[in-house]
Amino acid sequence: MDVITYKSKKIYLDNRTQFGTLGEAFMCRGAELITTQPAKWINKVEKHLTKWTFRYLDNLEKGFKITTGYNDEFISIDKF
Repeated sequence: MDVITYKSKKIYLDNRTQFGTLGEAFMCRGAELITTQPAKWINKVEKHLTKWTFRYLDNLEKGFKITTGYNDEFISIDKF
């Protein structure tokens, strides 16, 4: 998976600098498998729920996390 679509906006999962709707720069900083939920085998590939962390470049203590499902679909977004 290379990209998440959220509200018709593409959010890339590599280390490129991206810009939010208000012009704030952010970058993908990591991914975490959600191991509290079981993995599923889909097309002979083990899939997990995944939480992607993004940080704003002007304030690294602020950002958001996007959770994706077993088929790489958007599930939720949490700001911090």
